[in-house]
Amino acid sequence: MLALAFVLQLFVRHVVIGQISTATPLNLVVRDELYFRSAQETGDALLKSNILVVSSSIQHTRVGPRVGDELIARMDAEKGICLLDSMSFPDVSLRVYRRGC
Repeated sequence: MLALAFVLQLFVRHVVIGQISTATPLNLVVRDELYFRSAQETGDALLKSNILVVSSSIQHTRVGPRVGDELIARMDAEKGICLLDSMSFPDVSLRVYRRGC
């Protein structure tokens, strides 16, 4: 019990009071492009990013339209967006783009 009290006291003094932060940065932004209903809306939202990852249209049961092929065509034609890498798999192709060539 004494050890538990000691650990609790350390936790309160260093974490709660603020000398040590328990927050860790993940640099992860989750947005809702999946739920947009058109290729135009999805493409506009994707163009706000610095790195874009787009898959070709695949058959899926998730909510949202299958607009991957339209997005790839738009990103290929977009000025200021460069293709970094392209990978092909048996049922889907994946493209990675970057803003600012």
